[in-house]
Amino acid sequence: MTETASGPAPHEDKRSGSGQALGFSSPVWSGVRAPSARQIPACQPYDALVSTPAGLIPIGRLVADNAVGAKVHDAHGTTRIVAATDAGVREVLRLHTTSGLVLDATPDHLVWRAADLDVGEFTVAGFMRPGDRLLHVDPDVGGSDRRTVEVRKVERLGDMEVYDLQTESGEYLSGSLRVHDCPHP
Repeated sequence: MTETASGPAPHEDKRSGSGQALGFSSPVWSGVRAPSARQIPACQPYDALVSTPAGLIPIGRLVADNAVGAKVHDAHGTTRIVAATDAGVREVLRLHTTSGLVLDATPDHLVWRAADLDVGEFTVAGFMRPGDRLLHVDPDVGGSDRRTVEVRKVERLGDMEVYDLQTESGEYLSGSLRVHDCPHP
């Protein structure tokens, strides 16, 4: 597999013999795909908790309830769900943190890699490594109570049924961790 400065490169298209990279579903890779590649939303398994004003709710339940219009927390306060989708079966990773928090997501789901409390970037979960930091936000104080948490371990959970949300702000808190909603093309 090819490596880049940021981590592993996307999978190469072996079928065409062109070596062209197949794109991940996140916006980061939107221009890097073989013509026949189908874009699939980056997502999370049913039990991944989403922070809402009513408490933590599994993403799968929000999708099953078609919670379009419902409020969820993001890193800056609250936002609304604009789409909720069952995305099929995909590989899922679990990012374990030294503080005991976990984040379950597909390898191409965008997560906030924090340099500090105010600086960072969205990157695909599959690029996260032990020692990287995620942003923890306490939504009960309007997002002003923040800290970074260190990734201790990245674990492959295997294939699971997964679900996708899109929000007005383009992000939400998975549990208390900042993630991007990875909109559909």
